[in-house]
Amino acid sequence: MKTTRGAQVLEAGLSLQIIVSVKQSWTIVESLGSEVVAELFYKNLFKIAPMTKELFPIAVRNRHRDWASREEEDENDPVNSPALRKLFGKVLDAVGTAVAGLQDMTSLVPHLTALGMRHVNYSTNPEHFVYGGQALLVTLRAGLGDLYTPDVEIAWKLVYDFISATIIAGLKMAREKQEEINFILRRKEELIAVGARSQRHGSSLASVSTDDNYSECSHRSDSKSLADWQQVIQPPSGHTEEAPAAAAIVAANAKTASCFDAPILPMLLQSLSMFQGRK
Repeated sequence: MKTTRGAQVLEAGLSLQIIVSVKQSWTIVESLGSEVVAELFYKNLFKIAPMTKELFPIAVRNRHRDWASREEEDENDPVNSPALRKLFGKVLDAVGTAVAGLQDMTSLVPHLTALGMRHVNYSTNPEHFVYGGQALLVTLRAGLGDLYTPDVEIAWKLVYDFISATIIAGLKMAREKQEEINFILRRKEELIAVGARSQRHGSSLASVSTDDNYSECSHRSDSKSLADWQQVIQPPSGHTEEAPAAAAIVAANAKTASCFDAPILPMLLQSLSMFQGRK
């Protein structure tokens, strides 16, 4: 199985010589000033991969803008952006933190993984880290001058491959988890929608059934005179006139009895009351 150079570095560990070389060169670069190196860094990135400018629209730059500064942020000019100087200064801080932690991989790997996970909501992909590595090497070459030897370059390539591979792993992990969460939320919404449709369908059927019963019973009640109702509630043969009205109702035909489940019941009770009043 093919493994990345970053994974090989993680498994084998970085040699002391590589770590020392990277740390010494980084100390020199830092002495040039964070904003100076940061501006050189992102401008080199834009030269190598002009499409990366699209990652930094004005909305993104405004989040990193120093609003207390008098420097203006041109919406159409990310190349000369005070906000990007500040943002890439933070990127360099992250690189510096990684360099400082090279001898403690146990602590560094979770830190870089978490850094990658925090990029889940950005439009970052592994290709951007390749461009970033190229821009970093160009920046180091410019900052170190003659001190940028082939050995230093090899050391930085190994270190950057390890850093970027770990960050990308964290980013991938976060996106996979986000997909799982989105899937669960979609399923929940689907189930809620199905339940709502079922409820509406059931209510509709119940409404139709009630309306039909009401219509049928109303039709029958309209066609019956008081005498008809008297006949319905008369005690069946073999019962005395003092038999409860409920017994007469139960003895009535089933179709008429079904009306008691409908809103026509008050009309029937009114007829019953009138009948008993006349007795």
